[in-house]
Amino acid sequence: MATTLHRAWLNTVWRIEQIVPTSTIVQKRFKALEPDDIETDVSDGMQRAFTVRWEGAGPDAGITDMFQREAEHTFDVTVVYPGKWRWQKLHECLMQDHHDLCKQLRNPDKWTGYDDSNPSATTGIQDRRRLDTRFEAVDEGGYLIRMRWALTMFEVE
Repeated sequence: MATTLHRAWLNTVWRIEQIVPTSTIVQKRFKALEPDDIETDVSDGMQRAFTVRWEGAGPDAGITDMFQREAEHTFDVTVVYPGKWRWQKLHECLMQDHHDLCKQLRNPDKWTGYDDSNPSATTGIQDRRRLDTRFEAVDEGGYLIRMRWALTMFEVE
């Protein structure tokens, strides 16, 4: 059985992969990859490669009952873009993707389920807030958007 934290991580990955991008610049969907498999210098720019990384947890907010506690966890969502796009095209895509990601992850209707076989399973997510977004150039000539999200969760003991 997956822990509540594991289900929340899976939910984040699964929900991002469900996004139908509004950007007309790139038609491909988001695809989760292992961090070592993402290479901006060889990207053809046709796939929105991303990773979701758990950064850690803050102190428990409280015990809600004998078997669960409220905790806040931080996740980093990183999307990779190729460096060969023109500056305006890159920014248009980044901003539209940022909108799509926020819309999907903030929506309380998207806080349940973690895969196609378990679309309504409880994940423990009570709130998901974007903490910040950064645009970064990387040495290989590509770009990243990094979004940090705080998830307030009920974790079952």
